[in-house]
Amino acid sequence: MEADRLIKEQLALAHLQKLTHLLALYPRLMYAMTYHKNIRGEGMQFHDKPYLLSIYQDANPEIILQSSVQTGKSDFLIVIAHEAAEKGLQVLYVLPTIDVRNLFVANRIDKLYEQIEHYRKMVAQSLGASDARGLKHFGPRGGAIFFAGSNSQTTFIEKPIDLVIGDETDRFDQANYEKADDRMTASPYKWKLEASNPTVDNYGINRRWQVSDQREWYVKCACCNMWQTMDCFRNAVEQ
Repeated sequence: MEADRLIKEQLALAHLQKLTHLLALYPRLMYAMTYHKNIRGEGMQFHDKPYLLSIYQDANPEIILQSSVQTGKSDFLIVIAHEAAEKGLQVLYVLPTIDVRNLFVANRIDKLYEQIEHYRKMVAQSLGASDARGLKHFGPRGGAIFFAGSNSQTTFIEKPIDLVIGDETDRFDQANYEKADDRMTASPYKWKLEASNPTVDNYGINRRWQVSDQREWYVKCACCNMWQTMDCFRNAVEQ
């Protein structure tokens, strides 16, 4: 029993040392695990979603996430928005419609500001108000997050932006959303993150993913040991 306990302690220590090393290397991952909480008020853990680790470690200025629902992509986008705003960047966070924007801010963002001490501190130290649905000033360096609906044309003709985030882009007004890049013309950053549940092939997020480096998450089959991507019709549904 004592030997088992020591082994467990050694494994836990090794995991902690590995995680500490990762946090030092990847500031987005560190921000998520140090400050952020999910919609249930729980600290960020990746044991049930290991694919997210490599996404948080990706520092590319443009990231395209094509995935099913409930995969953690919205938490990722929220973390990146706040980490960037805290650094002083201007962030445009786009959702499908104004109505969806209002629900998202009320149910996700405002509740985070109530629950998370660090977020409350950044709001308190910000250079402007954060009580509006569409604009959240965040941190002492002048950063802000503009929450917008893709069905509003005025969203894409106003303030200069450093980072555009598109959440569920397949449901966007595509004609309006195409103008988002124009708002980053003067920015030295020009970061863009997009995530969506794909609807049809060669449209929206799938079309964007096809011109990316097309990274995929592979899972090892417990029966045949084959590494493969997960597919609903191939792996779950009997036809």
